[in-house]
Amino acid sequence: MKYSKLFGKSYKFPTSKKKDKAWALLVQGGYFRALGKGLYSFLPLGMRVYNKLKKVIRLEMNTLDGEEVLVPIVNPYDLWKTSGRSELIDQEMLRFEDRTGKNYVLSPTHEEAFVELVRTAFNSYKDFPFFLYQFQTKFRDEERPRASLLRSKEFIMNDGYSFHKSYTDLNNFFPRVHAAYNHIFSLCNIDVISAESSVGFMGGSKAYEFLTPFEQGKDIVISCPKCAYSAKKKLAVGVKEYYQEDIVFMTKLATPGTVTMDKLAQFFDLPKHKLGKCMVFKKEKGLIMAVVRADYDVSLHKLSEILGENITKKQLEKILKL
Repeated sequence: MKYSKLFGKSYKFPTSKKKDKAWALLVQGGYFRALGKGLYSFLPLGMRVYNKLKKVIRLEMNTLDGEEVLVPIVNPYDLWKTSGRSELIDQEMLRFEDRTGKNYVLSPTHEEAFVELVRTAFNSYKDFPFFLYQFQTKFRDEERPRASLLRSKEFIMNDGYSFHKSYTDLNNFFPRVHAAYNHIFSLCNIDVISAESSVGFMGGSKAYEFLTPFEQGKDIVISCPKCAYSAKKKLAVGVKEYYQEDIVFMTKLATPGTVTMDKLAQFFDLPKHKLGKCMVFKKEKGLIMAVVRADYDVSLHKLSEILGENITKKQLEKILKL
């Protein structure tokens, strides 16, 4: 096709005033246009890139003996209620009713749909193991969409789901999948770091993310050059120094106007490490309060491991209402 016939021409100068230079270049080059906050339209050039990426990823998935399927973005709410994840995702999952009053969701992820697909199409245990994958739209009602395509409300994901007879078989298959995605990034000339990350509402025992250095990135990766350990800062583990002092018994004291730990430390003329703070989080059923040093924060991943259930976020609104 001639450029003169192309829909969505490039601009001579950047049109976006956002700090995100990458997005400004994509708009200027004629790849995407914004439809709304966190919503983006692919122009013909953007679709060409998307289709090429699908081809690269599909080849790697097929190398793993993967079979491509497609499940609906609209899922019955009952599937999420049965899995127990409906309340964990909370406001990020868009719920609605059809004309008959039946409840549905716009899926932010498709574990429930794939399990239901396997349940209805599965024939025999002899079929194990098998690996299914798809390219499908996801919707997450992000409170603060950012980084343009990297953190939008609606996005396209390549997600894969493997089914096995045993954990041993699963654990043997995982490194192959990890290597496949490493190869995908290598083919695209993207330098990535594989780091341990939180499982979040996805569940499971362990998760990894592929991250690439970015001047506007929000994540920090802690790595060890000696043992090759790599993890996101929020859940990284290591050796820390601890203060050893006698614990002062609890006493009721008036602290007017000290609404932050910094102000409380100033009020008592004490370093923050000598104070404790309470943080409340939402569990699958009810609330949980964690008490930590005032100069520390709480890792949702580590708290989830201690409690044996997924803790998704701080819960302030209910406490304020109470």
